[in-house]
Amino acid sequence: MDTGNEYAQDLTVYDEATSFFDPHGTSEYYCRLGFNYTDDLDIDDDFEEGLKVFITKLGKTIQSDQVRCSVRNTLFDVYLKVISASPIVDRSTASSVKQRIVGSVHGRFFKHLVEELHLQRPMQLQLTINFDEPLNKTIITKTMTLISDPRDKLWPKAFKFEFESIDDPWIIPSSQTSVRYTIEAKILASPFVKSFGGLGFIHQYEDGETAQMNKRFLEKRAHCDFTLVSGNGENEIRCHKMFLAESSPFFERMLQGNMKEAKEKKCRLDGSTKQGLEALLKFFYYRGVEDALNSSIMAYELLDLGHKYDISRLEETMMGILLAKQSDWWDLELTVNLFLRTRNTELWKPLKNKAKEVLKMLEER
Repeated sequence: MDTGNEYAQDLTVYDEATSFFDPHGTSEYYCRLGFNYTDDLDIDDDFEEGLKVFITKLGKTIQSDQVRCSVRNTLFDVYLKVISASPIVDRSTASSVKQRIVGSVHGRFFKHLVEELHLQRPMQLQLTINFDEPLNKTIITKTMTLISDPRDKLWPKAFKFEFESIDDPWIIPSSQTSVRYTIEAKILASPFVKSFGGLGFIHQYEDGETAQMNKRFLEKRAHCDFTLVSGNGENEIRCHKMFLAESSPFFERMLQGNMKEAKEKKCRLDGSTKQGLEALLKFFYYRGVEDALNSSIMAYELLDLGHKYDISRLEETMMGILLAKQSDWWDLELTVNLFLRTRNTELWKPLKNKAKEVLKMLEER
């Protein structure tokens, strides 16, 4: 299911130089490549709102991080290692040397960008690295997904990549030889868009005026014809049946049939809190997710409600928020409970891996 547009922005740095080193004499050569982008990003008036927000936030984050990184003069760094393995022998052809190319991208710039954009899904990055003479090599990485690493280090790891080179092995120049390179970075992100008049966050494909009207409709609570009850039975929230039925097959079946809830015009949602019901209705009426963006506990409650009550768009959106957020945003008790709930099931497998990652990082602090 589509949960919003994904935007890509290309950045390029030219005319930098590096040298490869093998400090231990083990035929493992490494180098450090700096990326420093100084141009302004252009925003066309014809761009849709989501793309304008993305480029504006990207530009502001680049400018602020250039100030932070002025001493090192890099926005982020790429560490690259060329590892020579044993020769591959094929009796029908000449032997060739198998090499592994491993690398990682470091810099707090990506964490700052995630915090600014309020992403629906984890940020991704693709690099094209071109080396000039005497190396004459090009690396094109796969699309890499952001690694959550909020630990307070100078160069937190953000992305990593690896591939093998057999047919055309790297002939590494001596450490006294500088190799010029060009890096092209493609950043892919799917942000929530801040829309008209402080509306909050809605998907790009939602019509802003309609969402604004629905928001006012929810706030006034005029002509309500149904009630949602919190899991403990202590809180009742008035709402409109048409928004419930439109948002979930569960509510649609319940309201069209002869079920007890339809007759009493009231439904109790297990596991919900008063705040959770309010956040749920914001999503139903105008795709509001600001409560979930501000709280991992709220995001998890909405994820659970989406799963229980067949609200697939809600479940997928909350999954995206939980995966995209950095680990220091997660509540510890929530993380433990989520891991215990998912460890022996395929339910929310990506979140199980995320919970393991968060717990590991908290343990290492």
